[in-house]
Amino acid sequence: MKIRHLVCSTVLVAALLFTGSKNSYANPVGGVVVADFVIKPGQTKYLDMLLRGRELTRIRVAGDGDGDIDCVVVSPRGNVVSSDRDGQDNCLLMVEPEETEEYRVIVRNNGERTSLASLRAD
Repeated sequence: MKIRHLVCSTVLVAALLFTGSKNSYANPVGGVVVADFVIKPGQTKYLDMLLRGRELTRIRVAGDGDGDIDCVVVSPRGNVVSSDRDGQDNCLLMVEPEETEEYRVIVRNNGERTSLASLRAD
């Protein structure tokens, strides 16, 4: 019984070590990016960040609860690689670049009110 438990435990540990987990995220180069800003109706904010190649980065934007904030991540070649345009005032974007490069996060207030927004990339 003890040998079977030991073998199962060893297999589980090896599987975790070698398969990795998509529940962990890579900070942008230079560390976690945090930005707070006021965004008026119709206004767009641009934030550039260097993302790590072959590592998943999570970018979250949260408004103050009564607006419509849309978010897009654009690659250095101008391609949209992630977007959240659902009519709410929060965004969740996931990006896994092929190589380490600078990406642009575009945040737009499509609502009718000025919003205080917070961005976090980790």
